[in-house]
Formats: sequence, structure tokens, C-alpha cells
Amino acid sequence: FGVFLAPILFNIGFNLSVFFVFGLILGFSVLAPLALWLMYYLSRFLPFLRQFARFAAVGSLNFILYLSVLNFFIAWYGKTNGIHFIIFTSVAFLIVATNSYLWNKFWTFQSDTALCFGEYIKFAAFTLIGFLINVGTASFINNFIGPSYGISPKIWANISALIAVLTAFIWNFLGYKHVVFKKAKIIPVFPDTLT
Repeated sequence: FGVFLAPILFNIGFNLSVFFVFGLILGFSVLAPLALWLMYYLSRFLPFLRQFARFAAVGSLNFILYLSVLNFFIAWYGKTNGIHFIIFTSVAFLIVATNSYLWNKFWTFQSDTALCFGEYIKFAAFTLIGFLINVGTASFINNFIGPSYGISPKIWANISALIAVLTAFIWNFLGYKHVVFKKAKIIPVFPDTLT
């Protein structure tokens, strides 16, 4: 997380020292496991928190990866709006979607099934809708509302991306949990009808 965060901060204008970057990497290396441990502890009282904490951890990784790819393109091409921004966010989202599928399938929702085409199609359908929510929200905020209150275009592009990710977050969690990675219910062959 800290490794991916440094180039983002540099691109939006922060002057970073080696010590600050090292602090980011060390800080996230300690704080992330600590936050997961706290959520696991709290999941003894609220069981859904364990899965939600994992989803949030994967989502955090996905978000920072998304911003890293977006800022890489912004820095490389020097463009922050228009069709370039739509292409940048689209490529970033597709990279993150693949990362998301693998982490959520095997870690968050602990699917014990092998990779299968049908499940991937369901994931792709929900992710496509999440993609449209994400890119549409980011593009609307960045391209139509535009930078406000003296905020630089680079920072505004990142704010737009953050709002878009948060908007799609709820859609993705509910879709993945209740449809894509839903565990099949076992129906007994001979139901007990004598009770």
C-alpha cells in the first residue's frame, strides 16, 4: 500500500523524502495487519465483520492500485481530462477487476471451487455494472463538474476517482457476497417431513 501510495502523492504535487516513503511502507506494514486483527477480534461479536474486513482490505488494495495506474497514465501522458481520462480510468478499472476477482474469490469469500467460467461470467457482469458506476461517476465529477474551490486538476482527478470507488464499493460487495460467491445451499435428498 505504501509503495503504491508514494507515486500517487508525488504526481499530485507532494515533495517526498526517502524517509517519508520508508515511513509509508513501514507504517502500512504495521497498521494494515493491526486493523485486520482488530476486525477479526470484533467479528467474535459481529461475525459479518470478518468477511467485510477482508473485502475492505482487498478494496483498499484495489483502490490504491487503481490510483497508481491512473496516476501513472496522468504522469506519462500529462493529460487529466476528456477522453484520455476516460481511457485511463477504464484501463485502471480493468486491471483492478482482475486483481479483485482473485483476491475476493479465494480470500474474502473463501470459495472452495476452482476457477470456473460461469462464476467468472457472473463476476464480470457485476463488475461491468460496477465499472459503469465507477467510470461514469468519476467522469461526471471530473469532466462535467470540474475542479472547484481552487483544487488543481490532478488532485480533482483523484478526488473524482475516490468518490467513484466509494460509490461502486457497496454495489460490488453486495453483488459478490449474495450472487457471485454465494455458497450453494445443500438440499437433503430425503427431507425430514416427520417433524
